[in-house]
Amino acid sequence: MSRKWMVIIGVVVVVVIGGALLLWANLGNVMNSAMNDPAFKEGFVAGFKTNFKKTCSDSAQAAAQGKASAESIATYCDCAATRTAENMSGNDLADIMKGGTNLSPALQQQLAGIITQCREVAKLH
Repeated sequence: MSRKWMVIIGVVVVVVIGGALLLWANLGNVMNSAMNDPAFKEGFVAGFKTNFKKTCSDSAQAAAQGKASAESIATYCDCAATRTAENMSGNDLADIMKGGTNLSPALQQQLAGIITQCREVAKLH
């Protein structure tokens, strides 16, 4: 391979990686803008709920250790997924999707409120 092509490939790799990092760093802003499009928001909320419910269900079953019915867990996870997806800003959803453990205190409080409400809805105490 000629030196010219190696330089071109190197530049393309740097641009692609830089673009991906820039997008990741600005994911909240991108999400806020995209959530203004009703079609995107509907699709995103549906996808978020599906993925969230799967993760939630696995975690809840492990935490319940057989002390909660599958129906109660499903009700809880559906409630939590719906309320999270529909009541959070794009920035909040981006932070949650990144899986960070450094969520802001305000976001932690908001999530705690959702958890409390959904535990009551599902009759999990």
